[in-house]
Amino acid sequence: MQTRRIRPTRAYPGLRVAVGAAVLALALMTGLLVSIDRRHAQAAASTQNLHAADVVVGSTTYNTMNTGAVVGTLATAVTPTLSTKGTWYNMADAAGVTTFASDPVPAGATWQLQGTWTFAPYLNASGAGLRRYWRANLVKIDTNGTTTVIGTTASSLRIAMSTTFTQYTLTLAVGPTTLTAGQRFGVNFQINPDDPSGTSSLGFDIAAQTSYVTAQITSTPDAPTSVVATPGSGQASVTWVAPAS
Repeated sequence: MQTRRIRPTRAYPGLRVAVGAAVLALALMTGLLVSIDRRHAQAAASTQNLHAADVVVGSTTYNTMNTGAVVGTLATAVTPTLSTKGTWYNMADAAGVTTFASDPVPAGATWQLQGTWTFAPYLNASGAGLRRYWRANLVKIDTNGTTTVIGTTASSLRIAMSTTFTQYTLTLAVGPTTLTAGQRFGVNFQINPDDPSGTSSLGFDIAAQTSYVTAQITSTPDAPTSVVATPGSGQASVTWVAPAS
C-alpha cells in the first residue's frame, strides 16, 4: 500500500462537491503516474534459446525457449518422411512435441510483441543436396495451453540442404500483439520438400547448434489497484496498491 497527501493551493468551501470529484480524478492519475514513474516500460530484443526441457501448459506439453544457456547435449526435432512435394510438415521431437514455449508473462505485467523477430534454426536433410523450403510460425499460448497463430514467416528460398546442420535465418514483422500475465509466446518450424524424399531435422540445445529466436518484448506494468482518496482539512490522502512486478 502506498500513500500520498495532496494539498490544494486554495480552499473554497462552496465548491466541495466539485473539488471532491477533482481530488478523486487526481488520485487515480497520481496512482497511475507514480507507478509508471517507478517502473518505466522496458523494450528489448531478447535472445530465446531453444531447449529440449518440457513444460506443461494446461494439458499440452511444449518444449521450452528462454534466455538460459544451452544444456550442451544435442536435441533434435525431425519431420516424418517428406513424401509429398508442396506440403508443409511439422518438425517434432521423439515424443511428438512440435512447439517451443517461452516463459510466462509475470504477474502484474503486460508484454507487447510488436517489432521484427528473427528465427535462426540449425537444419539439415537426411540426404546431401535434398532441396527444401522452411518457415516458422509464431503463436500465442494461453494459460489453458491453447494456441493462436500470431504470424508466419515467408517461405525461405529453396535450399539444397546438407546432411550437416547449417544455420538459416528468416524474419517476421509482428504487429501490435499483447500478452497478459500467464500467457506465453511459442514457435514451431516446418519443412516443405521440393525433393520429396527422406527427412529433415532441427538441431538445438548445444553450443554447436544454438538454434534461437530473437524476440521483441516491451514489458509494462499493470495499472495500480485499490486507489482511494480520503478528504481531509485542505488536503486529501491518496492510497493505492502498485502492481505485483
